[in-house]
Amino acid sequence: MKRSIRRLFQMTAIVAMTTPIGCASKAVRITNSPAPLPIKKVVVKMDHLELREAIYFETEEARIKSVSFRVLDEVASTLQDHPEIVVLRIEGHTDNRGPDRYNDKLSRERAEAVRQYLVDQGIESGRLRSKGYGAKKPLDMSDSPAAWERNRRVEMFIAKRRSPSA
Repeated sequence: MKRSIRRLFQMTAIVAMTTPIGCASKAVRITNSPAPLPIKKVVVKMDHLELREAIYFETEEARIKSVSFRVLDEVASTLQDHPEIVVLRIEGHTDNRGPDRYNDKLSRERAEAVRQYLVDQGIESGRLRSKGYGAKKPLDMSDSPAAWERNRRVEMFIAKRRSPSA
């Protein structure tokens, strides 16, 4: 049975297109193959959620850009599918431009905005913590636009996990 279903999806057919007077004009190949599976934007690792897309904010603000809603919706869905993730820590980071005090505040507000977005999507607030680190934990120490972009990020760490069987 499985084999015949698989063959059905792999078969191709030739269909003759006709003109209004009924004469065949050309052949078109139609392939019956399943649509590709969507690529996951969020992957559960042992100690963190790997985000395969960045979360973007308005410049110098804690307002999340709409382009990031899909990845955050997938984070919410992932948390709903993984009740063993008891506490998720959302960390905000900035680049090193600007005063430390400003960057600390901005990163804290951005992490909180992500936390609030997830709460608005139905995730219990008790499962979420947010913390801003400003520019204190850079991934790239160089002083260039590429480094600044790499250092501006949101990371999600599993702070508490229970065994899946519990």
